[in-house]
Amino acid sequence: PAREHLPAAGPGTPVLDVVIPVYNEEKDLGPCVRRLHEHLTRTFPYAFRVTVADNASTDATPHVAARLAAELAEVTSFRLEQKGRGRAL
Repeated sequence: PAREHLPAAGPGTPVLDVVIPVYNEEKDLGPCVRRLHEHLTRTFPYAFRVTVADNASTDATPHVAARLAAELAEVTSFRLEQKGRGRAL
């Protein structure tokens, strides 16, 4: 059931967008995003999106993020070629 204080939007439009800025997180990214996704799926009653913003990682982080985006419909990823948490957010 929709709450009256939430803005009206089309069906499936995310009400929550969690942005995760990452840099060289190839080992931890998958488990963390999967845990967050499972928690939101189980407890959050509205559409959501998890956006992984890679800050010019030099390891396999972009590949891990792309794989997560391919596996989980609510996950997206993009890569920034310049480092900076502020750019990611």
